[in-house]
Amino acid sequence: MKTTNWVLMSALLLLAGSNIWAIQAGFNIQGRLTDANGDNKNGTFQIKFSVFDAANTLAWEKTMPDILVQNGNFQVDLKGPGDSSVQSIELENAVKNIQDAYLEIKVGGDPPLVPRQRLLRSPFYAPSVPVGTIITYAAVTRPEGWLYCNGQAFNKTAYPELFGIIGCSFGCPDSSTFNVPDLRGEFVRGYDAGRGVDNGRVLGNAQAAGTNTLAWVQMNNQGPYASPGGTTVPLDGTLSGMVYSGSSAGGVNWHLQFQLSGAETRPRNIALTYLIKH
Repeated sequence: MKTTNWVLMSALLLLAGSNIWAIQAGFNIQGRLTDANGDNKNGTFQIKFSVFDAANTLAWEKTMPDILVQNGNFQVDLKGPGDSSVQSIELENAVKNIQDAYLEIKVGGDPPLVPRQRLLRSPFYAPSVPVGTIITYAAVTRPEGWLYCNGQAFNKTAYPELFGIIGCSFGCPDSSTFNVPDLRGEFVRGYDAGRGVDNGRVLGNAQAAGTNTLAWVQMNNQGPYASPGGTTVPLDGTLSGMVYSGSSAGGVNWHLQFQLSGAETRPRNIALTYLIKH
């Protein structure tokens, strides 16, 4: 006896396009299970999903033992190889040449639910990423559609859209090539654009580390105070010039030198790969 009814709410075949990465193709199935009285089912059910062509030929089949149904609703992604006893090829390969594909569902020991539902076939693409977008990426091998931000020069005709966006902002070695930004080992700072916090910059302009300058030094506490002295502390870790800081009551002059403990001042950080969309 039939104890389960179902309604297919959504069944979309996702076909990976050439401009997509890190997304696997497959079917996304959303449906509703009810009992014979129309009341919503709840619990965990074994459901067998079978895909047929218009001629009633089985193309792919897979039994999934633990499908969660809440208030009648369930959702599942069908992809990869089917049951080896029937059709073990990848789902995407099984249906790619089928004009019209139909889904049959069998819940537990019940007969297959009817009618079979036609599956929608629609190319799936990731949301469009604008050319020139820069991202951080958690691997050293770049995905398709992206270039390393390593300062490399590329031919303008090979990447006309990217050149149209960034132009020579990061350099143009000659009339036929342009550079992508070199962000290896760099921190990125927001472009000031007239705010007045980081004046004198243009988009793509590199900025060296700031010079550390001691505006004045005063260490004399004996007799009259001396005029303050100043010096620039080198960024390479070498000693600064001498700074006169005063003299003692006995006529001994005081001089100081300063040295940075490292070649840079930096926050805690994590190394990732910078990529730019072409």
